[in-house]
Amino acid sequence: MMREFLAAACLALPAGACPDLLCDNGSPNGENGLPCLDWPSQRRFFEVADDFNIAEPGWHVDRAGLSVVTEDGHGAGFVDAVRVRFFEDIGDRPAEGYYAERMADFTDYETGDYYFDRPEVRFECTFDRVTLAAGKWWVVLQPVLEDISFWLTSDGLAGDQPVWASDWLCGGDWHPGSFFFGEDYEGVNFQLSGTIVPEPGLISLVVAAALSIGYRRLRRR
Repeated sequence: MMREFLAAACLALPAGACPDLLCDNGSPNGENGLPCLDWPSQRRFFEVADDFNIAEPGWHVDRAGLSVVTEDGHGAGFVDAVRVRFFEDIGDRPAEGYYAERMADFTDYETGDYYFDRPEVRFECTFDRVTLAAGKWWVVLQPVLEDISFWLTSDGLAGDQPVWASDWLCGGDWHPGSFFFGEDYEGVNFQLSGTIVPEPGLISLVVAAALSIGYRRLRRR
C-alpha cells in the first residue's frame, strides 16, 4: 500500500523529478588513470576533482558511479569505503574547503574489462542527499583502501574544465592536473543521480496530489 502510494505521488511530479541520472561524464576512455585515494595506514591521500554544471532550479544528489583500477590489480571487495565530496566553484577551480562530504554505501564489481593490465572495478554508491544549487560544481569520488586507486579518465563533457588535484604533500591545496600529471585531462568517468529540485509551487501541488490520492483510497475501504 505504501509503495503504491509513493509511486502515485511521484506521478504528480514532472519528468525528471523522480530519481534519475543527472550527469554522465562518460565511460573510461583508456587514456590514463589518475590517482585518487585515501591510504589510511600510510597517511597519504590524493584527490582528483572534476566539474559539472547544474541548470535551474538545482539538484538533490544521492547516488554516484565510477570505475577505477588499483596499483596491485585488485578486484572487487578490496576497497573499504568511498568518500564523496562536493566543492563550490571559484573562478573555474574548486574551492579550498568542501561544501559537503558523505561516506557512501556501495556495491562494487568487476566489469570484465581491463585497463593497463588491471581489472576495471565499478562502484555504485548511495549516500545521504546533498542539495546543490544551479551553477558549476566539482566532485571528488575517493576510494579508501590500502593501495593506490586510479580513477579512469573519460572524454568529459563539452565545455567542462580540465581536472584539478591535490595531495598530502601539498597540504591539500588544489593545483591544475598538469602540475601532477604533466598534462591536463578533460575528465574522469562518473555518473551522478538523484532528483531535480522542485519549484516552490510544484511542492504544494505534489502535497495536494498525494493527500488527494490517500483520501480517495481511504474512502474505498
